[in-house]
Amino acid sequence: MSMSFLARTSTLIVTGILSLVFLTLIYLCLAIPLTGPLLDATWGYDYEFVTGTLQSYGTEGRDLYVLLSLTLDALLPLSYVALGVGLMHRLRPENKLLFAFPVATGCLDLLENVQIMAMMVQFPEISDVQVGFSSLTNQLKFALFWLTVVLIPIFVATKILGKSKQESR
Repeated sequence: MSMSFLARTSTLIVTGILSLVFLTLIYLCLAIPLTGPLLDATWGYDYEFVTGTLQSYGTEGRDLYVLLSLTLDALLPLSYVALGVGLMHRLRPENKLLFAFPVATGCLDLLENVQIMAMMVQFPEISDVQVGFSSLTNQLKFALFWLTVVLIPIFVATKILGKSKQESR
């Protein structure tokens, strides 16, 4: 898949819609039935928080979480990475390094999903180290995600300002 394909307006619209659909489906299928917070939607966590949350899910809730992590929550990062890379290419095609932000965010999200699934399956036999690594991955994911979200409007503004300067000459 080429960068120019991801930067097409139609592709940006489709990947944006898919990202929203996957987010909505994850919320409807997972957040509503579970009695505790979603680990991958929480900014960092510790051992006590994770064990209490996993206990509150119950066996059926943990099984549901794993199933959705293997399906919808695996597709969500793919869609938002395509959207982010497409937007970055559209706004700053000369700076390929910027593509690393959405790609790294998606990779961290998938890594976090694997770690959370492992904790779900191994519960109650999980360790502080396992929780700590998952929490770190979670925080890095969110930091890169929000950095990407902040950069996009800045790039849009500089692109608009650059065009208006060229037109005024």
